[in-house]
Amino acid sequence: MLLRMSPPGRGPAGTAQKLVLVQMLRAAAALFVVFHHAQFDAAHFAPQGGFTPSRALPWEAGVDIFFVISGFIIVHSSRRLFAAPGAGMTFLKRRLIRIVPLYWLASAAFLAVSLSLPAVLNSPRPGLSEVIASFLFWPYVNSAGVAQPMLSLGWTLNYEMAFYLVFALAIALPGRHAVLAVALFLSALVGLGTLVALPMPLAFWADSLVFEFVFGMGIALLREAGGRPGIVLRVVLFSAAIRMLQADLTQDDIVRAVAWGVPAAMLVMAAVYGPEPRHPPLLGRLIVLLGDASYALYLFHPFALRATRLILSGMDVGPWGYVAIALPMAMMLAVAVHLLIERPVMRGLRRLLSDGNGGEERERRR
Repeated sequence: MLLRMSPPGRGPAGTAQKLVLVQMLRAAAALFVVFHHAQFDAAHFAPQGGFTPSRALPWEAGVDIFFVISGFIIVHSSRRLFAAPGAGMTFLKRRLIRIVPLYWLASAAFLAVSLSLPAVLNSPRPGLSEVIASFLFWPYVNSAGVAQPMLSLGWTLNYEMAFYLVFALAIALPGRHAVLAVALFLSALVGLGTLVALPMPLAFWADSLVFEFVFGMGIALLREAGGRPGIVLRVVLFSAAIRMLQADLTQDDIVRAVAWGVPAAMLVMAAVYGPEPRHPPLLGRLIVLLGDASYALYLFHPFALRATRLILSGMDVGPWGYVAIALPMAMMLAVAVHLLIERPVMRGLRRLLSDGNGGEERERRR
């Protein structure tokens, strides 16, 4: 059967089912980004011009997978908040608890390194305005003329936080109406940005990348309605998505939201519409743990990559030898940060800022 309709799976009363396959996809998306960045440092271990980075896939598309997952999770985890009193503040509080502490910690660590060991970094010391904008998730054009925070990969969070704010304003509406309102607003913003030259930060947020959040929200609505592709269609979705990524249509001037966002949405569909493994084997549990730690992996992998490069500098490990060592180092650091810092801080903040609804977010984000 290609498509069947059945209610989405639920956990015990009062809890949200953990989406194991989404966690696995999240782990894969984070590793895409880490592998992409590791190849920059890998060139340090090759003779001049002797290293060709892998482009078997556009590894940067891990970010696009994250954006689609974000749109999906935000709707999926907010089912009981739609049209509820005070839903907007409750939603924002949960998002801030989830996103801000770890990002501020990573940004503070980067700032400390840039001030004490500037030679370790490839970027100039950030100015005061850049530092403030970075901590406030405000798109800011830096001295290099690029709209990114001092911790450069934080540019994705500038999109995420804007999406959360728009969603928080719409969540007072019933579910489908809220999603439609967000989709229309983002579409209008992107449309306006194509017609006129918008000032910063509107020009930053008017990028078609924001449609990837809309893709994820639509997938969540379809899942809630009971859409369930059969195994054949799920395999087709997965295979076609990988093939589209391999083709890398951005080389044909296709916008990223289509070239990478559409296959990212297909991968998320293949994951969330399938049956959830109740007791995954050991390898599956380890991948799920890495998915839980994917946000820490995304934020802290540059520190692991550069530290590994400094430790191995002067050794004849070769570029791919460096990558083979650096990736596990990044994963171990991420899991340690997740277990020792992220989880305890989130638990403490949730107790401190309890919304009184007993509605802690059980799904873990990137």
